[in-house]
Amino acid sequence: MRNGAQAPFFFMSLQNLHQLFLNGHFEECLRGCEAAQKTAGLSGPLAYVKAYALLRLNRTEDAIQAFRECLELGIESPDVSRNILSGNLALRKNLQECLLEARTLWQSDPTNEVNLSNLMLALLLNLKEVEFETLLQSIKDRLSPNQLSHALLIASKFKSAKGDHAGEFRLIRESLTLSPDNLQSLEALAIHYRDVLHDYPSAIAIFKPLADAGFPEAKAEVSHSRLRSCEWKDYKVDVLSLAIPQSGGLTHPTVCNPIVMLAHTFDPLEQDAYARIFCNATYGRPAHVADARPRRNSDVLKRIAFVSSDFRDHPIGYLVENFFLELNQHLEVLALYSSQLAADSQTERLKQNVSHFEDISDWSLSDKLSYVQGNEVDVLIDLNGLTKGLDYRLISAVRAKQVCPVYAWLGYPGPMPTTMFDKIILDAKLQTGIPEKDWGGYIFLKNCYQPNNFHQYKPLRESKTARESGKLTLAVTSNAFKITPGVFDVWCRLLSRIRNVEVFVLCDSAYIRGNLTREFRSRGVPDRFTFWDRVNHNAHIQRLANIDLVLDTFPYSNHTGTSDALSVGTPLVTIVGDTVASKVCGSILERVGLECLISKNLSEYEEILFRFASDLEFRESIRLITADLQSSPVFDMSLLATEFVERLRTELSV
Repeated sequence: MRNGAQAPFFFMSLQNLHQLFLNGHFEECLRGCEAAQKTAGLSGPLAYVKAYALLRLNRTEDAIQAFRECLELGIESPDVSRNILSGNLALRKNLQECLLEARTLWQSDPTNEVNLSNLMLALLLNLKEVEFETLLQSIKDRLSPNQLSHALLIASKFKSAKGDHAGEFRLIRESLTLSPDNLQSLEALAIHYRDVLHDYPSAIAIFKPLADAGFPEAKAEVSHSRLRSCEWKDYKVDVLSLAIPQSGGLTHPTVCNPIVMLAHTFDPLEQDAYARIFCNATYGRPAHVADARPRRNSDVLKRIAFVSSDFRDHPIGYLVENFFLELNQHLEVLALYSSQLAADSQTERLKQNVSHFEDISDWSLSDKLSYVQGNEVDVLIDLNGLTKGLDYRLISAVRAKQVCPVYAWLGYPGPMPTTMFDKIILDAKLQTGIPEKDWGGYIFLKNCYQPNNFHQYKPLRESKTARESGKLTLAVTSNAFKITPGVFDVWCRLLSRIRNVEVFVLCDSAYIRGNLTREFRSRGVPDRFTFWDRVNHNAHIQRLANIDLVLDTFPYSNHTGTSDALSVGTPLVTIVGDTVASKVCGSILERVGLECLISKNLSEYEEILFRFASDLEFRESIRLITADLQSSPVFDMSLLATEFVERLRTELSV
């Protein structure tokens, strides 16, 4: 929000205070409430607004007190009691009293999801596991997907309170029988096992009976889970079960996360078709918006809001860190954090690099919309794309009400329906990865569309002599779901032929490690690889600095991983295909002068790998290029920020 002259708070009416709250000006709203209370006393409606302002400011104890004052002043809304209960549960206070209150509220309205959430958490915190199981049994025949989601959320919260929630998920799972009525709930539970807990065997165990019972979505999810976990026994069958037929229309029923398809399909048109099916099934067909941008008299661009669930310890959180700092020199940058996950140290760093940072994770849609309107945002830029954090309700509401244009950037490296956004931002080197019919819906930058951070704390490498006399160290730093049998075969042939090579594979899932170990052994290289655990970002960058070469995956290449490796002088070898996801690493290597490490197919990829492993002169020529990339335009965030602003101003003036 912008700083400006503030009206004296004692002149503010309740309506003015309410409007401040809706616009997201919680600090100003609270100050106004306190001033009004001093001059005119505390009324019920004033206490209500004050309590919600405190709640939005995460002052939970003060909010509880304010809600109690609401009750004393005659406001007996169920929301007031629920907020007091939720606050005490969050603070782990008065747990026995909370349980009594939770039971009362649940009995008064058993259809309310918040009442269900509070009762479940109160039961678990009071170690009433038998009653918890009884509750689940009592609602198993009418457990909606929404109620199941709340149950899973509560179990996740309980994990942090108790340290173990395997039993709670078992109770939830056993409460659901295999029937068409429970199909959505079972699938939601299986997806939670896979995507949140990364428990692939349990997810497959739930999906498999559904698939055997003839549910096509479950069959697709079994294949999806196998691909995610590098279980390749039926690899071709699994890929085909998710593939989009190029004839006969878009009739495939699956709605699996499309990002996995980027790692297992090679055709931009197929990826485009899959994305459209996913969006239609998940969000519905977007309403046609004739002109989603408001009328403008000039090309003024003063304020950009970025919305994402990834302003944290996440690749997006690291990519935008220095870019936001540079962009904030040109205009006001607002960052809207939409994740339910707690803020972390990377979140705190991002807060320092923008004009305003707001956690909107628990805001209502009207609150979010009022904030964008009230702060006169010129462009709203989504950084999630088709990933699970997308706030589709917000972007569609902003477009429908013509508040400002909505653009997409960074979150999803593949074709997206251009009807979802006013523009999608890529760069010119990736343009051919998008179907030509959609080019009008894109902004293609001249510079690399991905912001790349150069790590100033560049770690010291091991001495050259020690490395030359020892093993050649290679690393696979992509997410495991990007590993495909084709490139894996090449890695194993290299390990078989050249003895002084060792491969490190980034993977912290015991199940996926087991699958990859089995694949290594079946190819005769049982002891030439080591698994890396996930570590914090700084530690990961430091170990990258002591790697000779990163092995890229295909057809979903390294993106953030390319930036990280090159910033500490470690090269990558890649394959450039036809899709956006397969082009990003190659486009960055080309920009820094490493075209010699770019291949067009698996055969060329293998040739480059063998040359790198056996030709010292070739390795030294690459080392000279990677020794000092700090001055490369790829790492010049001032250059990218300048072009970014210029291109957006041009778009707004059209």
